[in-house]
Amino acid sequence: MRPYIICMTEANYGDLKTVPYPVRNGSYALGTAASLFVKNKQWKHNTVINVHLTGDDLLKEFVQQTITTHMPPLGVEFAFVDDWDRSHIRVALGMLTNGNWSYLGTDALSISRNEYTMMIFNATNETTILHEFGHALGLHHEHLHPNANILWNKEAVYDELMSSQGWSRGYIDTQMFNHSDDYLATEFDPKSIMMYYIPTAWTLDDSVYYPNNVFTNEDVQALQQLYPPDPTQEKHTHPYYPSIDLFTVIVVSFVVIEAVVLSALIFKWYMNPKRNKVSVPI
Repeated sequence: MRPYIICMTEANYGDLKTVPYPVRNGSYALGTAASLFVKNKQWKHNTVINVHLTGDDLLKEFVQQTITTHMPPLGVEFAFVDDWDRSHIRVALGMLTNGNWSYLGTDALSISRNEYTMMIFNATNETTILHEFGHALGLHHEHLHPNANILWNKEAVYDELMSSQGWSRGYIDTQMFNHSDDYLATEFDPKSIMMYYIPTAWTLDDSVYYPNNVFTNEDVQALQQLYPPDPTQEKHTHPYYPSIDLFTVIVVSFVVIEAVVLSALIFKWYMNPKRNKVSVPI
């Protein structure tokens, strides 16, 4: 069997399998692993996304060269920065990692700023690097495309992944079989760089699926639909925090106003000189 790489995208989808990943100071935190693509994870148009890489200098150089060489023209661009605190995406490379995974799109902005938002163990593999940066731009795992129509040999997949990855059947369903209706761009692309390697043992019709080594034309089309390139517009640094919708602003404002009013009433009562006086009958 051809060796395959299991990639886990990161998002908060409730009670799924948790996996440890190192935070900035070398201790560990818990994240929730999931692979579903959710709409509205796109970065703002005509912005620069700052990326901080942690790892061996040769690995960092290879990752930067891979992105520079293979990333198509888009309405956003990656800039590699040395300053952790100026980064939107924080990537651990090589032996600093516990595998290959990335948060989806702007979910990275919601992650504590002392934590990584992507890990690339196979940091000398162009396919793995581009796959994870595809997730960082918001791309879905291609085998979960609603039109994939893969004839899965589910029991074989369960047996393999429960044994090799320690996943539960429910988590395997989420990671491998549950289609998403929120897929945004092109038709199913069996050669997409976002495709898992699927061996013949995992399919009932002995089909095999190999991801392309770099972005396919369909991958590029999908990315350029999400981020239409516009060379006439100057790009600026993306905001460092998630966008807040109007409803959230109104609710938060209402709660703050209520808290201020209540505090004022309590303070007024506390300062009232009569509050501690007790009338004693004569």
